[in-house]
Amino acid sequence: MTDELICLAEITGVHGIRGDVRLRCFTQEPESVDQYGALVDEKGLNPCQVTVLRRAGPGQVIAHITGMDDRTLALAQKGRRLYVPRARLPAPEPDSFYHADLIGLVVQDQAGAAYGQVMSVQDFGAGPVLEIKTDPKAPTLWLPFRAPFIVDVQVSQKILIIDPPILVDAPPPASGDES
Repeated sequence: MTDELICLAEITGVHGIRGDVRLRCFTQEPESVDQYGALVDEKGLNPCQVTVLRRAGPGQVIAHITGMDDRTLALAQKGRRLYVPRARLPAPEPDSFYHADLIGLVVQDQAGAAYGQVMSVQDFGAGPVLEIKTDPKAPTLWLPFRAPFIVDVQVSQKILIIDPPILVDAPPPASGDES
């Protein structure tokens, strides 16, 4: 697990003409993304040094990447994810974990019924959401990563216990023929 790469940021756009980029950061404090040394691509290659210039909104910063000194170079990097070897991150506190630790956990309810497996952790702006694959033919289940839906996370046992919401069928649509 120590050679595993953890995604710290994604280049979401450019800022100005000098090659500065907008980063969506996955660190607890976005401004700390430059404190982990050189960041690499998903294969552990192409190291780059990031310098945070300022905050740019929730979870975002404006940063400069050494050697990327014009807008054209920066624009070509849009969508690039930046990783750090897990060994450079501090060990999680007892009873805590990184979002990357959730991927692959078996999801079950409090009675032990299996729901599937965590495929990814996403954040579309309203907080973390788990992507849970229940069955190869079934649609993906998206579950907010917060109480009351998440009951317990047992990383060492590779289990995530949930209290799934009760989904109610919607009433049939009105026919529009009311007289």
